[in-house]
Amino acid sequence: MKDIFGITVKVANPDNTKLVRGDMTIAAAGREVVETDNLSDEQLQCYFWDALQDQLIAKGYEIEKKDFTAEVADYGKSTRYKRYGVTFNIYRTKNRKKYVTFSIIMKERYFFGIRYNNDPATGPALAAALTGVDPSIDVCQSDDPNWGACAIASPRNELNFKTMKSEGFGKLKNPSARAAFMGGIANEIDTLIKKMVKSFNDKGL
Repeated sequence: MKDIFGITVKVANPDNTKLVRGDMTIAAAGREVVETDNLSDEQLQCYFWDALQDQLIAKGYEIEKKDFTAEVADYGKSTRYKRYGVTFNIYRTKNRKKYVTFSIIMKERYFFGIRYNNDPATGPALAAALTGVDPSIDVCQSDDPNWGACAIASPRNELNFKTMKSEGFGKLKNPSARAAFMGGIANEIDTLIKKMVKSFNDKGL
């Protein structure tokens, strides 16, 4: 690479949290053990919720922090992907009669739901304001009784708590990487919400 392109290449460890030593071969780097502190699956899931709520509260979102220990225990016992999560307001409509809420919901993966906080869940104006905001957003039919739209995390931030095999778990299990990883998830959510709020304002929702 240096001879042909004039650049030096650095190799990262398997979970991409640090650069490996310069005297290691690529094969040896791939075998390097990633530091973990052996948290159980349930402890990792509880950490996810605690850290995520703390990060979003620090960004100014009005969230009444919840302890999800019981929900995580039930989730681990369930074979039906029992859902739970946190919901908070992100916008008040111009007529000041409705709030748009944002939910972070755990199924087998966590996903995001957007809706009015009272029936109906959505409507033509909300659907129009959500359309085209971000590729991750799937806008529901304007008469959907549950959601105005649903969105998913980017591949780098995906966590499948049923299989515990998503790429992001390498960082979540690493005590030196997990805080920064959760910060990235919170930033992704914050950016998505800000895009939606801008669209709501621009379209006079």
